[in-house]
Amino acid sequence: MPGATASNDASLAGLIPPPTEVNDAHKLYGVIAGSIFMCIAASAMVLWRLYLRLAARKFGLDDYATTFALLCYLTWSGLAIYVNFHAGVGKPLWELTLGEIRLWFQGIVACNFLYPVMSTSIRVSLLVFYRRLFVNPASSAAYRWAINILLALQVVYVVVFCVIPVLVCRKTADAADPFTSAMHCNAWIYIKETIALYSVSLAFDLALLAVPVFPIASLRMPAKKRAGVLVLFLLGVTASGAAAWKLGMYVWELNRLYDIDPRWYNYEMSRVVPPQFDSYGVTFWIPSMLEPTLAMMCASLPGLRPALGRISETLSSVFASTFRRSHPHRQHSDKAQVSGGSDQPMYDWATHTIGGSTQMLHPHSATPSRDGKSKVSHSELSSTVGTIDDDDWRYHPESGGSVRYGLAV
Repeated sequence: MPGATASNDASLAGLIPPPTEVNDAHKLYGVIAGSIFMCIAASAMVLWRLYLRLAARKFGLDDYATTFALLCYLTWSGLAIYVNFHAGVGKPLWELTLGEIRLWFQGIVACNFLYPVMSTSIRVSLLVFYRRLFVNPASSAAYRWAINILLALQVVYVVVFCVIPVLVCRKTADAADPFTSAMHCNAWIYIKETIALYSVSLAFDLALLAVPVFPIASLRMPAKKRAGVLVLFLLGVTASGAAAWKLGMYVWELNRLYDIDPRWYNYEMSRVVPPQFDSYGVTFWIPSMLEPTLAMMCASLPGLRPALGRISETLSSVFASTFRRSHPHRQHSDKAQVSGGSDQPMYDWATHTIGGSTQMLHPHSATPSRDGKSKVSHSELSSTVGTIDDDDWRYHPESGGSVRYGLAV
């Protein structure tokens, strides 16, 4: 294409070429630091959950799926950190060398293939987890089919969105070079494919939020506690919010034709590098890291619930004992106020008495004892807090035709 080459040379005449040496004097490292922090936080939570499952000898299919999702997430995080560190993300566009720009474009190509695989692996691990939790002979056929259909759609999703990027350019290698991508790649197909990718991912994320709602709503426990369990599972809405933010930022950046530094148009690379790349770290990499990070962390929370509960109880006990030791006068004044300022009998959890000494409570019966002291049964106490076994809260039928859902970790 000699004519096209001559035309390109003429259009670049008088423009400033890219620098030949890397200069990071004006580079910002906030995106890199944020990516490293998110990667460490999410990986630690997932590894903790997997360790607890392995230690309890309950490592199952969903845990293997979670392990694969973690590997995909670590690969994605490594790509984000490497590209942001070495491709010049975070500094003025006119300070980018040709090598940095090429690495930037190579990172975009890698994202086109890695993102569908990573997001699919996370959703599959969640669906397999939900199937272990909620699907058994007592669950409805419609619910089982819903989870199986969502699993099948994940296969369609990853195949379609890994094939379309191949069709954008004549050769995949053309997309990794800023000059050949401008000549041999269809930008509109790429833009539409990216919008479709983010939109379908968001739709799947919202569908996954609805999966645990029905079984959790049927839990036999007080409404307040049932709402707490539901909130625990619905924390994934934060990941959906990050996905919506990423989609919105991508569309908004496509239409951002203002707030562009005019100095950029004096450089040769302004003819092949979009000016919107000046904020690429914030508009792409931050939401692209935040979405899978929140998804991995929220998916691990139900499995960590018993361990977090035990830690919370231990910390509360330590703080309470520390407070009592540091404020002994408060304890005496509170006892004096209780004994002299109220006619209502108070329950003392330390001695299991009401009103100090007259009514002893025994945890085995609700009938009066021989000494005239009232007793409370364990069944009565447990009926006020629900019937959840933290070690194995699986969904299974109870006698009498009623159904109890358990939340397994």
